[in-house]
Amino acid sequence: MKTLHWYLMRQIVATLVMTVGVFAGVLLLASVIKEVLGVLLNQDADLLLVARAIGMLIPFILVFALPIGMLTAALLVFGRLSADQELTAMRASGVSLLSLASPVLLLSALMCIVCALVNLDFAPRARQAFHRLMFDLGRSNIGLILPPGVFHDFSQAGLTVYIGGASGNELSDVSIYEMDGGRAVRVSRAARATLEIDPENQVVNVTLFDGHVMDFSEELPFYFGEGPRLELPYGSQARERRVALANMSLGELFNQRNDRLAQGLDVTPVNFQIHSKVSFSFACIGFTLIGIPLGLQTHRRETRIGLFVALLLMSVYYGFFILGEAWETRPEMFPHLIVWVPNFLFQAIGAWLLFRADHRVR
Repeated sequence: MKTLHWYLMRQIVATLVMTVGVFAGVLLLASVIKEVLGVLLNQDADLLLVARAIGMLIPFILVFALPIGMLTAALLVFGRLSADQELTAMRASGVSLLSLASPVLLLSALMCIVCALVNLDFAPRARQAFHRLMFDLGRSNIGLILPPGVFHDFSQAGLTVYIGGASGNELSDVSIYEMDGGRAVRVSRAARATLEIDPENQVVNVTLFDGHVMDFSEELPFYFGEGPRLELPYGSQARERRVALANMSLGELFNQRNDRLAQGLDVTPVNFQIHSKVSFSFACIGFTLIGIPLGLQTHRRETRIGLFVALLLMSVYYGFFILGEAWETRPEMFPHLIVWVPNFLFQAIGAWLLFRADHRVR
């Protein structure tokens, strides 16, 4: 039995290394083109600086590449076992599918621990270091002055601002809290907003659209089509280099959550990031459970079939996270619970398919 397990594990590990390398390379290339290349070329950076920036992106890339690698490895290896009739030979020797797959499932659990360490600590630290490097290179734009996914405190104006998304000078899902004595007394929410940067006075002029104002001392909100124009000083914001919630470690997110709760602010975006990071750490075991029986059903040696199935499953899995992120400013939709759905779904379906495949093999 040990010989079979070592034989299977060698193939799984070899395929895992290959697929993680391929997917990580593709994702890294896309990230370099999107976030690094233009900035570094404009700043005439040397090769050492380019290598540092790329190295800071690798932990963030591994968060996505490791689950994809486990899924693809399970699909390809078990698909080949089925196509080559090796599984039939093992069945004739009295080896069950569950017994054969047990070390692979153990490896997927180990990968979950690795993903958790990377996703909850190493990747956020590397991401923060990457943004500090980009900032030090002089990339001063609104994405660094008022990055989305961050609570921005403007103590002089008595305001705290949260921005859900940004595209150029257009903002979406904007929440502006008016503070008094360290607690929110009024909140303005807008579906979208426009901004204008005044570099001479170091202020950002923000105009809200399609929203409402809720005074906590009143029972009913006030709805508006075009809201008031606000002036937000950004000089201190740029120097502080705020960290986006998505780039915070688990400990930093809990500290952020406690601070915002003490101020009476909506912590749904923080809760979403906490649950999203923890939930995604369990992706490897769900992908492995569903990849093994699906690999047996392909009955093909061609790798393109396995790769296509892997990409399709990844699209379904990430779709729930994209949906939760779109609703991160809407607590009534429970976005922090939506990110757990794909884990439960993949693990339940995968366990059922594996159990059924084991009985079919027997």
